[in-house]
Amino acid sequence: MFSHSNLLDVLTERMHRREIVLNLDTVERDYVRWYPTALEAFGEEDVQRATPIKPFSTGLYVHIPYCDKKCSFCNYNVQIKNRNDASTRETVRTYIRALKDHALHCKKLGWHENVRIDSLYMGGGTPSFLNAEELYDLIKFFRAEFDFVDGAEISIEGNPISLDSEKVDALAKAGTTRLSLGVQSFEPRLLEILGRGVTLEENIEALRLAKASSIPILNIDLIYRNPSQSTEELIDSIRIAHELGVNQVSLYPLWVRPKTEFHNAFVKQKLSLPTEDDEFRQLVSAQAEFKQRGYEQYNVFDFVDRRANTCVNTFLQWQDGEWIGIGPGATSYFRGSFFIHTYDTAEYVKKIQRGEDTVNTGLTLTRQERMERTMIFGLRMFPFLKERFFGQYGERVESVFGDKLKWLEDQGLLEQSAREIRLTARGIFHINGISKLFYSPSRKGSLQPLGRKKDGTLILERDL
Repeated sequence: MFSHSNLLDVLTERMHRREIVLNLDTVERDYVRWYPTALEAFGEEDVQRATPIKPFSTGLYVHIPYCDKKCSFCNYNVQIKNRNDASTRETVRTYIRALKDHALHCKKLGWHENVRIDSLYMGGGTPSFLNAEELYDLIKFFRAEFDFVDGAEISIEGNPISLDSEKVDALAKAGTTRLSLGVQSFEPRLLEILGRGVTLEENIEALRLAKASSIPILNIDLIYRNPSQSTEELIDSIRIAHELGVNQVSLYPLWVRPKTEFHNAFVKQKLSLPTEDDEFRQLVSAQAEFKQRGYEQYNVFDFVDRRANTCVNTFLQWQDGEWIGIGPGATSYFRGSFFIHTYDTAEYVKKIQRGEDTVNTGLTLTRQERMERTMIFGLRMFPFLKERFFGQYGERVESVFGDKLKWLEDQGLLEQSAREIRLTARGIFHINGISKLFYSPSRKGSLQPLGRKKDGTLILERDL
């Protein structure tokens, strides 16, 4: 017989377990970019009213929206331009002026006060679309206008097709510490399928240029779960990356995203992807290959040759740091608030020129939402330290999310000790579903907005 108190404990435990809904028979494909999901009308005045939260780290994100071409899998906020066209160069110069004015406006709001920058991350789009002088000037501008810590990370994304020795030299002279190139594969057939517009030889030449420079850390992106990709092709790409001296590899599964060539083909059943069993075998085989070649996996996507070369920006975004986003569609997590800037590039530039507020959707997080966010993104890092959670919130993680952690452990998705939590390979495979397990009941099922259209409606999309 149960005593009254024991019966209450049993019923409570059963109630908690009924709330844990994660289908392990299939993979949740919708990648969790940020949290909370259901955002509201939001502006700079809301950020100003928010109570500052002292983060362990603060960064700057600068968005460069221009690309030479759009890849088959890409749905990012990009503008396709001919970088050698005179009108394009004028457009880029106008855009750079807007970025600088936006940054100076953030300073007028006092967002730089009592803030030291640990990381400047320039993404896109394609930052290497800019010419050498523009790249150098933009990096030096941000380093001059904001207070950077000694040894701060300066991380720049690039495309091998638009990278040359002059740009690499300019990046190095400006103080770049990390160059990340979108290689995606070293298999020519897959490069064509992915619509990269770059050859194997161009990929290798760009990496050799980068390695010959004084930029200390070289990262590349690789994609698995590609149409018709074999495990052997993936392993071969890892081998080539290692032989070329790549310090860090970001290994992502292919996300089939709305408004892409792949999505259209997938909906029409003209795109054949690996089965989930084959995809999992690719992941596990890749993990083994990286380990054999001396790389350590320090989060769900990234493998590094030594801990000193880990990406500061990744730690910052996934371990409760804050960042200020500059550019169209750029996100910010600042003063305990998450917000997104005007999505359309032309509209963004006009608003900056007119001195208007570019923040148009966001939310100031409650304490509970901050704890949920800590779990959603913190579990991606290896290891998740329980003492960090206690230091932030004054509560043991087990007392807040113990039922969910126990369930995930029972399913073989994570392992935990008294000090830390670490996802298993199967947990990495189900990372999106695990992330959504920590959504508050009011957020479950809500889509993640990318921003607002010109008419004010939210841009809502879901990955497949």
